[in-house]
Amino acid sequence: MAAMMLPRLALAQDAPGEASAEPASESAEPSDPAVSDSADPASADATPPAPEPPQTAPPPQPPAEPEQNSALPDQADESTAVEDDQPEGLAIGQARLMFGARLMTGFKYEVEHPSGNQPRAGETIDDYGFFVQQARVGLDAKWKKRLRLQLDVEFERVDDPPAGIRDAWLNYRVDRAFQVKVGRFKRPFSRLELRGSGKLPMRGRGEGNGLIVEAMGFGDRSQGLELWGRLKGLDLDWYLSASDPPAANRGVDLHGRLEWDATDALEIGLGAAHKVFRLGEADPNRASNALGVDARFQLGELYVLVDGMFAQDARFNNRPNAGSVAAFASYDVSLGKGFALQPVVFGEWTDSNLEFSESEVTRIVAGLNLLWREQTFRIMPQVEIVRPLTPGDDTVWTEKESYYVMFSGEL
Repeated sequence: MAAMMLPRLALAQDAPGEASAEPASESAEPSDPAVSDSADPASADATPPAPEPPQTAPPPQPPAEPEQNSALPDQADESTAVEDDQPEGLAIGQARLMFGARLMTGFKYEVEHPSGNQPRAGETIDDYGFFVQQARVGLDAKWKKRLRLQLDVEFERVDDPPAGIRDAWLNYRVDRAFQVKVGRFKRPFSRLELRGSGKLPMRGRGEGNGLIVEAMGFGDRSQGLELWGRLKGLDLDWYLSASDPPAANRGVDLHGRLEWDATDALEIGLGAAHKVFRLGEADPNRASNALGVDARFQLGELYVLVDGMFAQDARFNNRPNAGSVAAFASYDVSLGKGFALQPVVFGEWTDSNLEFSESEVTRIVAGLNLLWREQTFRIMPQVEIVRPLTPGDDTVWTEKESYYVMFSGEL
């Protein structure tokens, strides 16, 4: 395996400079009179030539900007197409085609404890069986550095509109600082949401993500237009998008996001969203806002992500305010021969109504993952515990424990 990896490593090292310098020859050319052992003896008495002026070395060229595989550098988005540090796929003229596939499946055992006015309150309900978390194939096509097309199809959710399509977008690069994306893509909100499931060290993103990003519709995927780019001198990435609201709602969603590389290890993100939508033909326009603050810290094999969100839930006439804070940490311990152990811990707090005392919940996940060749194949045994903080008659969260092992494979 080590021998197979050497060509990839060499390519990765040469990429920043576009071309590596040629090594100096161990033996000088025979035609060089300064060092040739076979020079004409008759020339020994000749007047030596005037020394040539010293040659000034050309100024060093700045390293080429690495091309991002996704709109958001930290996203490692849910596209299954191979990333830029891998071989560039099938060449057709000046175009490149890359194909990928991902399967996430496993076995789970869950125990629920309904309370209050929830159905079957006071009972203990257990459930177990196999599951398919994700079954996806993808195509990533590039033409030079100008044009990129991505298409991902999810077979586990073929009944979801539109027909199981997850990503279907076209990106045109005017410059590194200004690019245009159009189609169906993941809107720029919440670092936890933008971190692709193939890179997440646990199953699912939690209760806060399910409430604010998915149910309220402040994130996830939709059809729209996105302008984005990287301001290299400021170490800043920016994103602006306009898109349709998820599901069958009519209206428009506006998103903006900034990501700043504070240090080599720390990146800080700030996002905002504004929604104008209607729940039905007779429903008046509703407006709501959301804010997000997040950070990513990566030092060696340690990876830490923190994500906070605040949102107005305009699905209800009283427009309750909701909040969530989530974080996870993982550390890869090399075992050699491409294998690694990855302990992971995840925790979150979510409140669906900040003015109501029975609406808070916590979720904790702990596990010890076995990785092969980074993310190519993963075995993920984990435990998940969900606890409402102040259970009562109107509690919307259900107390439960989940025990599962998930297998994730990606090509």
